[in-house]
Amino acid sequence: MIVGFIGLGTMGRNAALNIRRAGFEMVVYDIRPQSMDALTAVGALPATSPADVLERSDVVVTMVFGPREIEQVVRGENGFLTISCAGKYWV
Repeated sequence: MIVGFIGLGTMGRNAALNIRRAGFEMVVYDIRPQSMDALTAVGALPATSPADVLERSDVVVTMVFGPREIEQVVRGENGFLTISCAGKYWV
């Protein structure tokens, strides 16, 4: 199973690191590219957008600030709704 993770601030980074350390393959994205560094250093693959994460993952976890940010992940440019979501799980 490949886990996608969007939102790598303090909480998101630590949650994603725990999932990665548990042995899951992982694809990560954050609007600040440098926020992906800690995860790519332990083998996670960087993504270019929320849609890229969704396309390459079986399950996607989002840990972003609030409604506006969720709106961007889902409906924004290169958001989830720009590709097929069939067979994907979003937490």
